[in-house]
Amino acid sequence: MESLSREIEKYNVHLSESQQRLLQEYSSLFQKTNEMMNLSAIRAPKEVEIKHFLDSLIIASYLGLSGNERVLDLGTGGGFPGVPIKVLYPGTKVYFLDSVRKKLEFIRSSCDQMGLEETEFLHLRAEDAGHDPELRASMDVVVARAVAYLPVLLEYAAPLIKVGGCLAAAKLQKDQELEESKGAMQVLGMKLESQHSYRLPGSDETRQVLILRKTAPTAKKYPRRAGVPKKSPL
Repeated sequence: MESLSREIEKYNVHLSESQQRLLQEYSSLFQKTNEMMNLSAIRAPKEVEIKHFLDSLIIASYLGLSGNERVLDLGTGGGFPGVPIKVLYPGTKVYFLDSVRKKLEFIRSSCDQMGLEETEFLHLRAEDAGHDPELRASMDVVVARAVAYLPVLLEYAAPLIKVGGCLAAAKLQKDQELEESKGAMQVLGMKLESQHSYRLPGSDETRQVLILRKTAPTAKKYPRRAGVPKKSPL
C-alpha cells in the first residue's frame, strides 16, 4: 500500500502505518474472497488498489468529515467506499447497505477480523430503507459509488439524510445528469453544493464526486415503492 499512500497524499490524505496495514489486510481478504465469490469484476491486484482503494480514499477526501458522523454506504458491493472511509475515520459509524446478503456477510466478517467497530450491515433495498423509521432522516452522509442514474440515486438517498447532511455521489462525469436532476433535487429537498473532478492513474476517464446538501425534509411518499424510481425517475 506504499504507492497508494503516496498517491492519496496528493489529495491531502495522509495514511498512518496502522491504516496502511488495515487497508492491506482488507485488500488481501477482498482478493482472496473475490476468487470464489463475485464481489467485483476487477481482479488484478494493481487494478483493485487503484479502482477500489484509491478511488474510495479520493471520494473520502471530499466528504469533509470531522470523524464522528453517521455514514451510510449505499449499494456498498464489496465494501467500497465504506471500509476505506471507516479505516480513514475510525470514529465514524458506518452503515453498509446492499441487497446482496453474501456481500454484506463478507464485509461483516472482514470488519470483525480487522477489529473495526461501530459498523452496521443492512440487507435491504434502498426503497425500503428510506421508509425504515430508524434509518429515515438519520444520516449525516450517504455515499454512493456508481450506483444509479443521478435522479434515481437522489430518490434512494435523500430520505435517509438528515436536514443539513449530504449525499456524496461518485460517478463518471456526465454533466447532462446534473441538468436532468434539477427536478428531483427540488422535489426531494436537495441542492448541489460542490462538484469535484479527478482522474485515476493510468486512466483517461474523468470521474467526479458531487456533494448535494439536504436543505429541506423529504416528503413522506418518497422513495416510491421498489422498482418505480428506476422505471420512472423524477
